[in-house]
Parts: sequence; structure tokens; C-alpha cells
Amino acid sequence: MADTPLIFWTSAHAYGINNISTTAQQVLGTQGQRVAVTFHNPGTVTMYVYPAQLSPAPTLSTLGGSFEILPGSDRTLYGGNTSNITAINGAWSAFAASSTGSLTIIESIA
Repeated sequence: MADTPLIFWTSAHAYGINNISTTAQQVLGTQGQRVAVTFHNPGTVTMYVYPAQLSPAPTLSTLGGSFEILPGSDRTLYGGNTSNITAINGAWSAFAASSTGSLTIIESIA
């Protein structure tokens, strides 16, 4: 198992986003002080998240650039000096694999 980066933050914000359809929508805005973000899928439909500035944007038929979040699972992405994920501070979008789904999002702010 890979080592988890040591990151210190001053606050965390949590968001619950419901009724995300197969059409992408922005689920998290830009935050210059974000050092980590966790996407959790509490539902039964696979979800996809991606940096909103990707061009072309991922779709159900072209998933490249997206992160798959399986039902009941989560994914944490780290930014800042701990990785080369430069898009961590930007806006994020999401879409469901079918029907509608939900995400719980926790962002950590330095």
C-alpha cells in the first residue's frame, strides 16, 4: 500500500450532491487553498468525477480523464506539493453511469 502524504489543513468542508444524472454537472467549485478532496459514492450507481477544465470532457462513451467511484467506495486525491495533480484546486464535474446518483464530497483547505 502506498504511503499517504502528510498534509495539514485548517478546515474541511462537506457537501452532499444528489440527483446527478448521466449528463455531467459541476459538483465542486474552484478553491485555491484545497490540498485534498474525497469523493464518496453512498448510492448504488457507479459515478465518475473529473477536473472540469478537461477538454474534451469525459462522457459515458469516452471515460478517459475521469475517476470511477464505485457504489459504496471513495477516492481521495491530494494536491499541493505532495503530487503532480495540478487540477486538484480547480472545479470538478461528475456524471452517473446510469439513472441518477449521489456524491458526498469533503474538501480539505490549507
